[in-house]
Amino acid sequence: MRPARSLTLTTCLGLLVLPVSVKGQGETPVEPLARFEMAGGYSVAFVPGEYSGHSYAGWAVEQATFIRDRLAIVAVVDANYWSHTYNAYSSESHSLYGFIGGVRRTGPRTERIVPFVQFLAGAAHSSDTLDGGGYSIPISSTWFAIQPGIGFDVTVLRALGIRASLAGRIKRPQYSEAWHFIEWRLGLETVDRFGPR
Repeated sequence: MRPARSLTLTTCLGLLVLPVSVKGQGETPVEPLARFEMAGGYSVAFVPGEYSGHSYAGWAVEQATFIRDRLAIVAVVDANYWSHTYNAYSSESHSLYGFIGGVRRTGPRTERIVPFVQFLAGAAHSSDTLDGGGYSIPISSTWFAIQPGIGFDVTVLRALGIRASLAGRIKRPQYSEAWHFIEWRLGLETVDRFGPR
């Protein structure tokens, strides 16, 4: 089974199993849990087999609204970039953008370390520019994409945390060849929690 398909299956199973596996581990909190989260930070994407497999550094911003103690609706906007200048006359630049949303299931949020699984879907946009010989060729495309992922939050203060995540973005998942070109993504973000339920 390919790694991306394994991650997708693991994420879907996690959305179902995580609430059961952690049942009874979390006590009713003395203080109400935050209903909203805002997170932002560093993102790096790696696309094997495309553009020589370069890594794309960038950023990600996300907002989560908890509709239950461990279930949240998530919206994410991110961007990643790579460019290279070959000489005074030739260069290329590539940008990847994501506008995606979905659901996140967490472990007990009363714990200091909170694991989560999530499944996101939406629009993935790429913008490429090839420069050479005094000419510039822009190329852009937008595709439907899915993005299963896993990660964990570490609580630093009651309203502040740090998040680490791993995800695989698959553009045009309805086509089998798309599963050979996964945008593997690592994220490191700070998380601000507010709005007690």
